[in-house]
Amino acid sequence: MFVCCNKMLKKKDKKNKKKECVFMYGILLLNTFFLRVQRDQNAHFFVVNEKQQTLHFYPFFFNLILSITTTMLNSSNPNVCIVVARYNENVQWTKCFSNVIIYNKGDPPLNEFNNQIFLNNVGREGHTYYKHIYDNYDSLADFTVFVQANPFDHSPNIMSVLPRCIANINDIDFTFLSELILQCNLSGCMYHCDLPLIDTYEQLFGEKKEQLDFEFGAGAQFIVSKHQILQRPREFYLKIVEMLNNSVNPIEGFVIERFHKLILKPI
Repeated sequence: MFVCCNKMLKKKDKKNKKKECVFMYGILLLNTFFLRVQRDQNAHFFVVNEKQQTLHFYPFFFNLILSITTTMLNSSNPNVCIVVARYNENVQWTKCFSNVIIYNKGDPPLNEFNNQIFLNNVGREGHTYYKHIYDNYDSLADFTVFVQANPFDHSPNIMSVLPRCIANINDIDFTFLSELILQCNLSGCMYHCDLPLIDTYEQLFGEKKEQLDFEFGAGAQFIVSKHQILQRPREFYLKIVEMLNNSVNPIEGFVIERFHKLILKPI
């Protein structure tokens, strides 16, 4: 574990390296409890998704690890904002991170969270992401993490991957957090047939193309810098919000999931 930390932090001075290795140790220890795990509603045990087995544990030790890790994260990088798109998922995992905004499109309200913003249930996660960008265009964090409220389906290792990314955030302009990166073309997507890729591309970018290779991260989870976001004007993001604003599950939402990198890191 420390060998991995040292490799990741080899360009940093010894003092920072030691501090961040301790930080990563706490994250990986917490990950032992949390990775690929979903918290039960009564909060007395965890259910492992892969085996559907119950794991009992002592809440004291889990809360101790959580407290230590949260303290480390809270003192890490204040210029990172984590945007969470929620409907009705359990978001206890977000307590491991600072600077989190939960956009809540479902019921019930999250009474124990004071960092939630209510939105109408329209447009899938893409509406949430780009509404955040449009509403905060002049006051964006230096880096924004965009994730689903249940990020584990497409990023099962996110509890260890995200802290590593945050520790090296200045090296990122755009990166997928999704573990499955897929290739696609405007002429058609083999993973979802009959998407209006060509028409949506023309509507969004103002030019007609019928052939263009691009890649996308399944599940729409990524990190992007403010510098990259500001490459496009604020009105461009309003166009996306309005495109997704009229339906709970618009077909364009699936297209936007495939276009995130085209939007935020132009070729």
